[in-house]
Amino acid sequence: MLKRQKAKLLLLEDIANLQPGLAIPSVRELMERYHLSQRTIMSAVGELAEQGILKRKAKSGIYVADRNEPEDITAFLLGLQLTRTSMMVLQGIQEELQRHHQGLLLLFWSDSNFHTIASILRENRIRSVILMPNSTDIDNMEFIRFVQGLEKSGIRLAVTNLPIPGVTAPFVGEENRRGFQWMAEKFAARGFQSITVAGKFGSQVYAARLDGIRKGLKPYGIQIQQVDMDGSSSLREMAQRILQLPNRGIILTDAGTANIIVYELMNIIPRRQFAEYYIGGIKEPGDVWPLSPKQSCWLEKNSVEMGRQAVQLLNDNSIASNTIRFLTFQINGI
Repeated sequence: MLKRQKAKLLLLEDIANLQPGLAIPSVRELMERYHLSQRTIMSAVGELAEQGILKRKAKSGIYVADRNEPEDITAFLLGLQLTRTSMMVLQGIQEELQRHHQGLLLLFWSDSNFHTIASILRENRIRSVILMPNSTDIDNMEFIRFVQGLEKSGIRLAVTNLPIPGVTAPFVGEENRRGFQWMAEKFAARGFQSITVAGKFGSQVYAARLDGIRKGLKPYGIQIQQVDMDGSSSLREMAQRILQLPNRGIILTDAGTANIIVYELMNIIPRRQFAEYYIGGIKEPGDVWPLSPKQSCWLEKNSVEMGRQAVQLLNDNSIASNTIRFLTFQINGI
């Protein structure tokens, strides 16, 4: 008989008369009792945990599982579009859940499947949900009612990126105003009289970032000319619209498109003329920003850490439900 199988049989005998929820002896005690190695004990515990017989709790111990308790799984809900930012938030969530020996259920929402998602959460006995809304979701009453229903049902929620109106779940996200105010001050220091700001009109994220830009420019009397980055135009068309304005200073407020638009601008503008431009933007870690610090400044998002902290908020029962936890941008440039 393999040592791992022996350890499993011994464990099953020891826990046969234990009530669900009771802790089993520590790994060290089991090693001494069974005369087996730590690796063998941990392997047997892992298999029994996968079978739902035992349950491991980080920093607490190993317990006899209660089949009637909710599964130790967190659901991550996001819109149908899987962006680079949401992929990085997902990475942070996975890393933190693995550290706590917790599972993950990834679900995508749309206006037509809220009822289906609610059923899936009930069927899988999910009690913890992380939501990542975008600016259109938080103006969608169907979505808001859906989330309010989750909250009323007793599901513990955490929200990344944007707080949801009428929902008191803890929120973790970046400081839009402060970061873009810093960026605007960099532009002011270079003596621009007018700058172009490109972003998605109607978005609460864009409104916060634009507010920061205005605050940074106000003491200097610098004018702002806005370009609406609508979803019906290609990024090359957006770059062309930006260049229709005479400004040599450009701020790109959308993380998902800023990097590509910079490349499009570089393809359109002759190299000698391009040296006259100064460009600010926002990017994810790992995105290659093709401009030197002398010609640009940028804010780097912290999306992986956002995912990690969302899990931490869910696992910390001492955190109030209306907690707001900000992540600052990593600031780069001159």
